[in-house]
Parts: sequence; structure tokens; C-alpha cells
Amino acid sequence: MKNNRSAFTIVELLIVIVVIAILASISVVAYNGIQQRARDSQRFSDFSLMQKALTMYYADNGAYPKCGTSTGSRGGCAWSDVASKLVPKYISKLPNDPINVGPVNVYYYAWGYEATGPMSHGSTDSDQDYSIGTYIESKGCPCTSHWSGQINYMLGT
Repeated sequence: MKNNRSAFTIVELLIVIVVIAILASISVVAYNGIQQRARDSQRFSDFSLMQKALTMYYADNGAYPKCGTSTGSRGGCAWSDVASKLVPKYISKLPNDPINVGPVNVYYYAWGYEATGPMSHGSTDSDQDYSIGTYIESKGCPCTSHWSGQINYMLGT
């Protein structure tokens, strides 16, 4: 009696498994890149909100908020240190970094620093200038290292 059972060979099964593994690895890599860009977009949006709040504060007070231990010269501080000056009058709450991972765990604010763009900054010792900084994850950002490499993206006056 003849047995006419059809089945997959081991080679065919291995080929299918390898193809599925390749497609899965491509999907995982693409997904991670999309997540990084989404978090960076959130950071840019947060910076826009913070700049608006700082502009309103400046309009009311004629200077940007001072913070840190130094009162006579420029000073940097943790993002949360400016909350008492901006929340709730100028912004409902300070934005938080989407994941708080990387060389720096939070956004950074400094007064007395002039940032003409994301690639440069200078110190002015004046409450007429400020910088805000963060760590951008995605490749291709207009980044450079500031403050011991903890921040690679800065904006300000």
C-alpha cells in the first residue's frame, strides 16, 4: 500500500523560521527608532511650552527666573527648581522628560547663559539670558555636548 502523505520538510521549515526571524528583527529595530523620535518630539514640544512660560515671566518681571545657590552670577539648576517661579501662573505644570534615561535625568534650566541655537552657548552673568537643555536620543539631531556631555541640545535667548 502506498502512503501519499504530504508534509513540510525540515529544510522548508527552517527557511520559514529564518525569514520570520529576519522580519521580526527588522520590525524591532524600526519600532525602537520610532519610539526615540517620538520621545524627542515630546521634548521639543516641552521646550516650546517652557519658552512661552519663560517669555511671559520675563514680560511680567523684566528678567528671567534666577535659581541655584548663586544670586550674583549665572546659575544652573534642576528643572524642578524653577517650578516655584513659573507654576501655576505661567505654566500649569513643568513638563517631565518622557523616560528620564540617559546621561541626564531631567531637563535643565540655567539663567545667565545665552544660547543662540542648539549648537552654541555663552555665559553672560545676566538674568536677561537663559538656556534650557536636554539629552536628545535620536541620531541626526543638531546636537553637541554641553555641561560635561550631559546635555546635547540647548535652546534659549
